[in-house]
Order: sequence, then C-alpha cells, then structure tokens
Amino acid sequence: MFNTSLSYNIRNAPLPVNAATQVKVFPRRKSSLKSYEKPMELCLCGRCANAFYNLPDYIIRRVDIDQYFKDKCDYCSERLGYDYQVYKKVTS
Repeated sequence: MFNTSLSYNIRNAPLPVNAATQVKVFPRRKSSLKSYEKPMELCLCGRCANAFYNLPDYIIRRVDIDQYFKDKCDYCSERLGYDYQVYKKVTS
C-alpha cells in the first residue's frame, strides 16, 4: 500500500549526495566580508533597502531580525524601516 502522508514524503525524500565521499550535500551561500569596509548602521525603509540590495558594490544585512518597532528611514526621511548594516566594497 502506498503511503501519501506528508510526513512520509518528507522523511523519505532523497537528499543530494556527493558521489566521491558519500556525504550529504546542502547548498550554502558563501559571503566573505574581507573585501568590504567597516559597515555603516542605517535605518532603512523597504524601498531604500531595495536600492542597496540591487547595487553590486554593497552588501546589506538586518541587524536584528526580531526588531519589532520601526524608526524613521535615515536615507529618505519619509517612511519607517528597520536597522541594517551596509557594507561597501573596498576600491583599490
């Protein structure tokens, strides 16, 4: 009989395996901040944060994922947003 329960399907789903070492492989995003300057901490609304996300010379990260209260955006001073760390790429 075929079991169609969700828990059965999740537990028995095949995981990617490296053929040489027989170790389960989970994809990870690597981000090295060695080539970036010391971060600026800014409060950014969604629109201004999106502008930084789309720039290739910047990395942007939330300071506190669980931040509940929003503050005035430091960039546009119009909307409310969250605190971010903005890393700028070092130019040689």
